[in-house]
Amino acid sequence: NIDCEEGIPGFSVGMPFVVSLIAPFLMGKVNMGKPQKMMIEKLINQTPVLGVLAGQNTKVGWVYAGRGFMRVALNFATVGFSTSIFAAPVEFDEMAAKIKELTGARQRPLVFFRVGVPKGAFAPGPRRALEKNIV
Repeated sequence: NIDCEEGIPGFSVGMPFVVSLIAPFLMGKVNMGKPQKMMIEKLINQTPVLGVLAGQNTKVGWVYAGRGFMRVALNFATVGFSTSIFAAPVEFDEMAAKIKELTGARQRPLVFFRVGVPKGAFAPGPRRALEKNIV
């Protein structure tokens, strides 16, 4: 049973509509690594600006990186640009090391993102009701 209020629907990340309908059922049955890698590579190659925030690989470091990205994203938004995070590349040590080497970062990359003007509008993803988030 898939809770439709959890996760990111495929249509909100540019996945074709039909694929977005069947993707949740395939996730546990099919290795999506290769298609996801191809999709990320295509996006990277089409992106005018890529950004990396690096820091200490600690809980506090990740919080600071998230807060830093929030500021970066809000500043870009005020001048009409959109940002989008690539989570997978910094979550895996091998990929993070490659980004570190390519960018010359002194610390581990914690946030890898793109900046640009979207070609079209995507439908917003569903949101949980406020009452379901209050502890």
